[in-house]
Amino acid sequence: MSQLSISNPITFYAQNTFQTLSFFGLFIGGIILTGAWFGLIIALVIAYFSSFLLNKFLFRKQLPVPSKSCVLVTGSSAGIGLDAVLRLSKIGFTVFAGVRKKSDGEKIKELAGSSNASRIIPVILDITKSDEIKQSVETITQHLSNNNSKLLAIVNNAGYGEILPVEILPLDKLRYQFEVNLFGHVGIIQALLPLLRQASSLEHSARIIFISSGLGRISMPSYGAYAGSKFALEALADALRIELKKWSISVSIIEPGRIESKFTNVSENIIKENMKSINNINKIDQSIFNSYQSSMDKSGDSAARGHVSICSDAIQSAILEAKPLERYMAVCNNPVPYPVLDFATPASLQILSAKSHWNADDTLRTPPNYFIKATVWDEFSMKSVVLCLY
Repeated sequence: MSQLSISNPITFYAQNTFQTLSFFGLFIGGIILTGAWFGLIIALVIAYFSSFLLNKFLFRKQLPVPSKSCVLVTGSSAGIGLDAVLRLSKIGFTVFAGVRKKSDGEKIKELAGSSNASRIIPVILDITKSDEIKQSVETITQHLSNNNSKLLAIVNNAGYGEILPVEILPLDKLRYQFEVNLFGHVGIIQALLPLLRQASSLEHSARIIFISSGLGRISMPSYGAYAGSKFALEALADALRIELKKWSISVSIIEPGRIESKFTNVSENIIKENMKSINNINKIDQSIFNSYQSSMDKSGDSAARGHVSICSDAIQSAILEAKPLERYMAVCNNPVPYPVLDFATPASLQILSAKSHWNADDTLRTPPNYFIKATVWDEFSMKSVVLCLY
């Protein structure tokens, strides 16, 4: 029977003792570290949900609707604006509904029903036309005076999306994009700020609400004009918030995700019409833009869309909460805290920029397909529905 040969017993036992001790040391250390990490994770989860519950049920309590209070909502003919008008009139506000056609105003009152229609006052208002802004201000001022009412809030919702690659984006379309999504809102605010100052009080501050977009935080291929206007809108709103703090006028930004509305459908039609009418396309490789157009035709079908009432929830909160937030994310009531988003958004941009925007079949990887998969905040948004956190 052969015996194990040990040339150096001291070395042999020293090595095996070290291996045994190191194994148990690492094993025990692993348990300690695992326990620490587990405890940290549990503590973070408890802290998050505790702050969530406190925030929802204590710190973000909504005030009652003040008597004889009015709200102006621009862009009320459809989508977010229409739903907001119906919601606000239902809970007791008198709502000035900015529309571009008289028939749109009649439709809103019809949708509101007999019980709420009397609290809706349509005003013809194209925010890019100074004469219509002036006439709307006169109508609002006259109503407030006649009824001893006050203008408590402005919901700056009017807007549209110009969707084209920068290389073939006509400058007149770019200018008009900013005219609607930025300059028009400034004109409304400048004209109505005196009325907001009169309405603001210690009991309930006046409110200015800007409907921005998730694209006010992150841009994408072909959405440069639209995202640029929303980036600018958010920067302006942040400055305005500081400027108006002295008069206790709150400024909030609402960032909707992809919402099922006429706005979304119109934007998709704009894509198709733009691709047919671009004069500069002969300067570019035609095959590339044939692929691009094919990709854009299919891009809208695969995206998840939230119900427009999500935005109305955020608008109601921004108007009635005692301490309104600076920003509301209206994407399936996303539970992800803004500090996480502030970190994750640049990271997701780096991931996107590192990838080719073109697929193997020479079609442009256009939103929403890769955007929804690649950005953290939309990923969490969809999960939040399943978790039923709100």
